[in-house]
Amino acid sequence: MNLSTFAETLEELIFYKGINATKLSEETGLDLSTITQYLQQKHAPLPDTLVLLADYFGVTCNFLLGLESENTATQFNECPDFGERLSELAKGNKIAVFCKKANISTSQFYRWKNGENQPTVYNLCKIAKSLERSVDYVLGREK
Repeated sequence: MNLSTFAETLEELIFYKGINATKLSEETGLDLSTITQYLQQKHAPLPDTLVLLADYFGVTCNFLLGLESENTATQFNECPDFGERLSELAKGNKIAVFCKKANISTSQFYRWKNGENQPTVYNLCKIAKSLERSVDYVLGREK
């Protein structure tokens, strides 16, 4: 995941929708300053915001993050609790093996599983890559 690619994709989606950052803020409920920080490549979205933006524009998370060059969006599931989803993804594996393959720490895994915090999009991308699946799949969004 590359912040500049995410910012470029977001800027293009805003342009093609015929709106500006202020309108996006109004329609999504996101702070204008947050959107501005995304466009200025200062921050990456948290998973909830990533899904909100992907849903708003009708695109996959992978497309929005610049991991795919074409939008293959169809219909999506409502995202389950990430801790529950993470348990499903790791099912059948030892937690340590799952974490090593995804290049995440076991302490991170348990904090996410217990709902103490959310993974960054960088970590979502690492998990998706380790599973050879999309970020949408990792989030439980992909049907």
